[in-house]
Amino acid sequence: MDSIEQSKKLRTLFLSLWEIMRVNGGGNWIKGIENVITLLTPPTYGGTNDAQSAIEDARRAYGSMFGGYGGFSEYFIWRDDFNERLKANEALDKIKNDINDTFN
Repeated sequence: MDSIEQSKKLRTLFLSLWEIMRVNGGGNWIKGIENVITLLTPPTYGGTNDAQSAIEDARRAYGSMFGGYGGFSEYFIWRDDFNERLKANEALDKIKNDINDTFN
């Protein structure tokens, strides 16, 4: 897949992640996701004007969200009902895994 297709796929995944976080409370992380979406949006790709550079910038920005205590890896969706919580977090994890697979 070329860099333009890859950036489109990543942008779609990050928009899905943003929507989940908007509905379920994104805390401080939603702004970071919005920044990544901006990086992946043509034609300017966050000011880089290059899809490949934007993908690398997005990879670094997204990766930086996972470091340290309270990182994005600790984000989860709370539901009182265990089965609902499990289903919601499985959907979240699938998107996060798809993002990682698309970056790699």
